[in-house]
Amino acid sequence: MNFIKKTASLGLTLLVTGAFATSTQTANTESNNVFTPEQNTAITDQVKTYLDNNPKAVVDALVSYRQQELKRMETQAQNAISKNAKEIFQGTNLPTMGNPEGTTVLVEFIDYQCGHCKTMSTTVKNLIAQNKNLKVIVKELPILGEESSYAAKVALAANEQGKFAEVHTALLANTEKLTNQVVESIAKSQGVDWSQIETALQSNLIEKQLDQVFAVAQQLNIMGTPAFIISDASGQNNRYFGGAAPQEVMQKTINDISKS
Repeated sequence: MNFIKKTASLGLTLLVTGAFATSTQTANTESNNVFTPEQNTAITDQVKTYLDNNPKAVVDALVSYRQQELKRMETQAQNAISKNAKEIFQGTNLPTMGNPEGTTVLVEFIDYQCGHCKTMSTTVKNLIAQNKNLKVIVKELPILGEESSYAAKVALAANEQGKFAEVHTALLANTEKLTNQVVESIAKSQGVDWSQIETALQSNLIEKQLDQVFAVAQQLNIMGTPAFIISDASGQNNRYFGGAAPQEVMQKTINDISKS
């Protein structure tokens, strides 16, 4: 048996025998030692033998468990979105793209150094082009270091000048190592007033805005970027994507939300 099979077998054995031990302990409390130590050992050996002889059962059980966990996490996220709808879908200096009056909303949590975020930017662009009623809200979630944080702050400062989409798109398209100097160069290339950017960066408003996004991400249990929400304008009818997703899947979800 190879290492992966051994590890999976051991993991499932521990789950099964652990659950068995818990139930046995409960039964013992109620009926005073239903099984002897020898019987417990024999049952455990039988479970191990079965798993050794049926390795596919291990894989099937682990896949089933992961699917159940993903479904549970998705349900938790959807409930959290509904509870935090105001913080997610409203706010001052809220970066938006697409149709600002759209009643179907795509929220994306991004980091400008995140490779998957860069890849998904094409998908988001295509979804905006194909859905005239789609409003996109960008949540800056810089989790990959100080350079990401600086880029997020500059993008939010650019939003105050009506230049968010341009700076946001250019930052995601950047292939150089992200430094403060590169961020400044990108922002200037998109026609921002850099003196106003510097003034905005000195206030605590943008820092507070980032703190609010981090608080929301924590409520949604977002573990990384990108993450997406597709929702109606109220935030009550929503779907959550914890990572990159195919454009066709997101389009189908937009269609479903739009019709409901």
